[in-house]
Amino acid sequence: MSMFDHITGTDGIGYFNAGNAGYFPIRSVMIPDGSELVEVLTAGELFFEKDGEIRRFSRGAIFWHIAGDWTICDTTRQSPYQCATFRFSVNEKRRTVPRVFQWRNSGQSFEDFIRYSRSWFEHAPEDRLLCDYCLTQLAAQAMAPAEVSSSSLPGLRRIPAESKLMRLLDYIEKHISEPLDVVSLAQVANISRNQLFREFKKYLECTPHSYLLERRIAKARSMLEKDTASIKEIAEECGFENIEVFYRSFRQITAMPPAAYRKKHAAYDFAE
Repeated sequence: MSMFDHITGTDGIGYFNAGNAGYFPIRSVMIPDGSELVEVLTAGELFFEKDGEIRRFSRGAIFWHIAGDWTICDTTRQSPYQCATFRFSVNEKRRTVPRVFQWRNSGQSFEDFIRYSRSWFEHAPEDRLLCDYCLTQLAAQAMAPAEVSSSSLPGLRRIPAESKLMRLLDYIEKHISEPLDVVSLAQVANISRNQLFREFKKYLECTPHSYLLERRIAKARSMLEKDTASIKEIAEECGFENIEVFYRSFRQITAMPPAAYRKKHAAYDFAE
């Protein structure tokens, strides 16, 4: 018998945007008997107690609640969180994984999991295989070695807290709408261009350019799901020099144009 044999099915997948909640503070909800709820941060900022301390969490943080636990809620007006939610039916109350952990694999695998699970649910919400897929993916992340700090972006390996690369990734998140290239990134990190490429390959298994493009498209996806801004405005906010480059890059990564993505993946609140 597996450590998850008490999970009998999935009740639903949902998406919550604290910025659209209409009020602050956000109301926390207690998980009822017979259920477990997994909240996966996809954007924004969230504060939550872990190991007796209030810590800051961002994209890629995962909160696995069992009956009697309270959902996440402590966010800010400046950076309200968004999350995907996975509700599982259970036949008994049992904590089998840590309450809080981080997505360990690449940022692209994180995006793929969120997009794929949502698309599957929209087409076959009662499919038992969907429950197995989501449970397997989330459980794998829960049981992976804890090599990433709670305040880090997903997809990082063992990067020292004092690493120039860690500070650079934080800089990219804060300046994603600005013109950024390899030369400017190397200057910000105060390392050579060649060292910059070595650091990205070692810790992120990609080039600086591909990482930057992934983060720009990730922000564009988020805005298309929750924002009413025009596609041209979104392209500019995500740091693309012109709309043609944005359309080409977005379609290359998501396999659909921005307008079609917005129509298919518009955010909606998780209903109790």
